[in-house]
Parts: sequence; C-alpha cells; structure tokens
Amino acid sequence: MLREIMISFLLEGDACASIKYRVQKEILKESQDTLNMRVLHSGILDDIRVKNIIENQKQDGWLGESFHGEDSMEASIRFLLERGLGSNDAVISRAFEALERDSSDFPREFKKVGSVLDSRGFGGSESIRAALFAQAGLEEKDFVRYEVEK
Repeated sequence: MLREIMISFLLEGDACASIKYRVQKEILKESQDTLNMRVLHSGILDDIRVKNIIENQKQDGWLGESFHGEDSMEASIRFLLERGLGSNDAVISRAFEALERDSSDFPREFKKVGSVLDSRGFGGSESIRAALFAQAGLEEKDFVRYEVEK
C-alpha cells in the first residue's frame, strides 16, 4: 500500500521526466517502447543540462574536457545515465565507442594519475572506465570483467 502511494505521488505529482521515466522503467517495468515512455524520454532530452552535454560532445565522441573531474567524460556519462539515458542513446553510444578505443592513446589526461593507481591495483582510470560500462548494463565487456575479477 505504501509503495503504491509513493509511486502515485511521484508519477502524478510534479516530478521531472527523469524521475517518472525511471520509476516506470525500473520499478513498474514498463517497456521503453510505449508512447508514455517515449514522451518521458523526450522530456529527458529536453532538459537543458542534458542538451548542453549533447551539444558539446566532441567529434570523436568525447564528453567534457578531461576523463575525470567536473567537466569530464566520467561526470557527463554518469549524469546522463542517472537521468535515464542508456547505451542505446546516441550520445552515450558515441561516448562508449570513444572509451573502447585503445586506452593507452586516450586524450585528455585519461592515464595521467590513473595509470599509477591501476598498476598498483587501487582502481584508477581503467576501473572508472569499467564502472561506467557496468552502470550502463554493459558488464559483459572483457575489460569490465577483468576489472571486476582482479
């Protein structure tokens, strides 16, 4: 009973499209193909912060100016995933394609400090990269499995 009251409060109140979308998808298991979910997804894409990230995506798929930090690939992907976007959305798909390229050649300080942490098993850049893919439900990737199993 309390669960239903809370769900009604979120869905019928002034919650943003992202909250409504995630409640429908993650709690009520509504298919993303329904008209309601497509409308909510459009609402997420209309969010000014989401638009800003999408509009500033680099040609190579990179988001932000660095890998880790405030204006970064990591922060942008986490924000978009938390809003309700997924690996099938173009902005996320392109970002993940950029992250799957040879990581030794990543731009924007990807390995500056992270490689030291990675080499000592402390969870550096490779660990963060794997966590992003796992958060998006892409944990079957070899490099994700490696980070989980080591």
